[in-house]
Amino acid sequence: MAIEDFGDLTREMWDEAAETEPMESRRQRSLAALKTEWLRVWDEPIPFYRDKFEAAGLTRDAMPALDEIPVTRKGELRANEAEHPVFGTHRSTRLYKDGQINALRIAQSTGTTGKAWYIFYSKDDLLRWRALNKEQLWRNGVRPGNHFTHAWPGGMYPTGILGGAQYSDLDVIELPVGPPFSAADALRHIQIWQDCGIDALMCTISQLQIYDAAAQGAGIDLASILKGKPLITSGEAIWQFEAGRKRIEDAYGVSLFNIGGASEAPGFVTADSRYHDGLICTSSEVLRQPGCGFSGGLASSGFDI
Repeated sequence: MAIEDFGDLTREMWDEAAETEPMESRRQRSLAALKTEWLRVWDEPIPFYRDKFEAAGLTRDAMPALDEIPVTRKGELRANEAEHPVFGTHRSTRLYKDGQINALRIAQSTGTTGKAWYIFYSKDDLLRWRALNKEQLWRNGVRPGNHFTHAWPGGMYPTGILGGAQYSDLDVIELPVGPPFSAADALRHIQIWQDCGIDALMCTISQLQIYDAAAQGAGIDLASILKGKPLITSGEAIWQFEAGRKRIEDAYGVSLFNIGGASEAPGFVTADSRYHDGLICTSSEVLRQPGCGFSGGLASSGFDI
């Protein structure tokens, strides 16, 4: 696309009408989507949740209030997979469904709290996640033609699953340097940024510290590279708070945005805004349809990571 095809580049939101949807409208839409998800549990069926809800005395035709739906914890899902190896009976996105290919990509968590967790993505999951990423990048100040660099891992890790398609959608030039596993890696990444120029960086704050140490060792002022640019970080909620966020912003001259990321709810699904009033789920058009569940299961079941 030509840059002018993206419309007014100074607008703050990708789709203001969708992203400023009135709360009552959003609530009604969410309830309708929840109803659809509730029926899927019984009609597909999704055995783990169906059996769990039946045991609680619940039925298909009488969906309870949200706070009355039994909470599901990850230990229960691990037990379900042990009882029904390898992938359990709790997933709504499966490798195959009704004789058709259902999951187009398989990812895996880091396993920091136990056995690494498999995540399946259907084509619909991937398209919605891709659209969410694009919209959040826009809200964080990334624009067509920008050089966007990130230190996210690839391979089976969920952050590599889209393969950079969301950056292509936004006509952003991607510099995927990968994690700085060593000081030498970090310095090489910094040199790439110096050579190519960057307009935004996505990394964890611990990675930022590695980059800072490598830059200092080489006599490079990292702040001079990052000044005035969006810095998007994930997985470290402390940077959502005013004091921690301001410390990073003041040190490097950046605008810091936080995104939440977990295997079952990938990064950019919940994200920060310039108001820094909490991680929010985007209310864009992409979420107006039911069934946006990423990796399966009933998203509204109170899943406790």
